[in-house]
Amino acid sequence: LVPDALVVDMVNDRLAEGDCERGFILDGFPRTLAQAKALADSGTTIDRALEIAVPWADVVERLAGRLTCRDCGAMYHRTFAPPTGGACDGCGGGDIYTREDDAEATVRNRIDVYRDQTAPLVGYYYRGGEHVTVDGVGAPDVVYDRILQALEL
Repeated sequence: LVPDALVVDMVNDRLAEGDCERGFILDGFPRTLAQAKALADSGTTIDRALEIAVPWADVVERLAGRLTCRDCGAMYHRTFAPPTGGACDGCGGGDIYTREDDAEATVRNRIDVYRDQTAPLVGYYYRGGEHVTVDGVGAPDVVYDRILQALEL
């Protein structure tokens, strides 16, 4: 893992670029309380911290069901968007497999890491008034609309 101080410095360097003057979206950062506090200490303010709430069983199903074409990288899902044949629809013959990152044991471990390291951010941003929960269950376009509404866009 990269040290928190280095990650925060990299993020702050990027946020200092001109295209961030009117705003920015951070996805997957900060991941720890230390990163959030360092970001705040550096003077960067957060308007909204979105928590996209999805039951853990759904998270496991979504992530552990992902499939990838070994040749072209096309993505599928075992339940929600399977390839029409036994091979890749995109390139016409690539081997479809489950990446190690998408194995159920790996997904469950990632959930444990989230609970230990990232979940405390909910309370941190809640106390600061930035926390907003968005229901992450539903069709992608419906969840997207909820996110826009939470961001007041």
